[in-house]
Order: sequence, then C-alpha cells, then structure tokens
Amino acid sequence: MSVEGGGPLSADEQLRHVYPLVSGLYGRSGGVAQGVADARPTHSMSVSATGRPRTAYGPRLTAGSGSASIIRLMAGWIQFGGTLVKMAVGPSAKKRYPTPLTSHQRWMVSLAAILAERTPGHSHTLLYPLKRVDVSTSRGRLSESWGITTTEDLHGVLHRLATTGHRTRMAAAIGHPPLAWDIARYADITRYGLASGYIDEPTAWRLLREVVAPVARTYGSWKEYADDFMTGRLAWMRALHGTENEDWPVSQEDTARAVQRLVDPMNQDSPWQRTPWETIYQPDV
Repeated sequence: MSVEGGGPLSADEQLRHVYPLVSGLYGRSGGVAQGVADARPTHSMSVSATGRPRTAYGPRLTAGSGSASIIRLMAGWIQFGGTLVKMAVGPSAKKRYPTPLTSHQRWMVSLAAILAERTPGHSHTLLYPLKRVDVSTSRGRLSESWGITTTEDLHGVLHRLATTGHRTRMAAAIGHPPLAWDIARYADITRYGLASGYIDEPTAWRLLREVVAPVARTYGSWKEYADDFMTGRLAWMRALHGTENEDWPVSQEDTARAVQRLVDPMNQDSPWQRTPWETIYQPDV
C-alpha cells in the first residue's frame, strides 16, 4: 500500500530533483504550464497525466523488471492479500471507538481524506483510520513510508511536517509553499499513530488541533485545499522521475480521481460534503 511518505528518497535527495523538474511548471505570473494552475489559495487546477496508468492499490510489475523485482512484487502481493484479510475480519473500530465525533473533530479528520479515500478499508467517520482495528498494518504503513517505529519517531516527523515539511523547499520552485501537501500527510500520520498504539486519543486530537489555525487561514474551501495538495504532490512525483522509485507511489491520476470523488457535491459519502469547510469557523457541535 503506497503512501505519501518521506519516500524512498530523503528530503534533500528529493529536492535535488525538484528544482530542475518543477521549475518548468510555471511560466509568467498568471501563466500555467503542463496542466497545473497558479497555486494561490484561490486557484483552480486541472490535473494532467504524470505517469503510466496503474492500479490504485497494490504493487505493479514494470517493463524491464528483473528477478529481484519479481520477488518484491510477489512479496508485495502476499502482504497486500494479508492486509485485505485483516481488514475484513479484524475487530470493528467503531465498536472500540463508539463516541461520535464533534463537528470540529470531523473537520480535522477530513484533513487526511485524500489519502484515506485511496486506502482499502478506510474510515472517514472515526479518528481511527480504518474500519477494522489493525495494528500491524498501521505500523507497517508508518515504518515503510516514514521510518516511524517509535513514539519519538512519530513526534519528530510530525514536528517537521508542521514547521517546514517539504513545502518550504518547494516554494522557490513552484511559487508558494504548498501547505496542504504537508498537512494532509500530517493528519494521516497522526491517525495511524493512534492506530499503531504510539499515541492515545487525547494526544492525537491535540496534535490535529495544532495545525487547524494555519490551514483555516490559508484556504477557503476543501477544493482550494485539495488543489494545493495536488500541486505539492505533483512536485514530489516529479522529484522521483528518472529514479528507481518513480513507480513507487500511487499515480497522480488515481489521486486525482480520489479528489474528484471528495469534491463531488452529489457524493453523500464524501466527508467533505458532510462536513463543509466553513464548519471550522462555527461553534463546535
């Protein structure tokens, strides 16, 4: 299961690729290249194809893969199959966490909705990220994508994402720091930190509350938030271009489809439709 993590490359290694690759995205002020819109807080954006088609979940074998790649593919599918079994038969997360969320809590959980929407067995209605309790899958998600194996690791990664993340170094290349790119992953990591047993519920809510103010000041709608996430993700994807890890993440197209489902006003299953952006400016109920 591919997640938007620190990735196989370090932040420094990623940014060595970002500048030459992303510098061509933006032309003159107000101009747009390669299907990416001017990413101010009020921008709109169309997502262009940025990779070969692939399945939304699970590993994929690419042309030219050798025996090592085949072994990794087989191991990935075995792990993926085991994950689906556990998602189907594990204890109900709703029964373990039966208290309904308040309106502000639903809004904070929804900061991670793009990543959740692509994840099999996800939950949009609980702080716990999955419908079934699954500690091992949750820990694997954090360790494989972020190198998080302890509570200290978790807090360290969250601190970096909240204060600088990837956005500060991307800013010079794309014209602004894409806050949503870091905060969506921050919220996702916080939820999986709870699921992994690294933090408890009060700590998870405190961590989420710490990023509410900058997000609420920066964006005026879920669409603006999603557009900026996609801008940051595109820069990150381009940082992987030409490396051995370029096929590692879920494709930009699959992520764009997840966003489309979330912003669709007819999709009553979307947490963004059930909890509008303006909710965070209103009393918590």
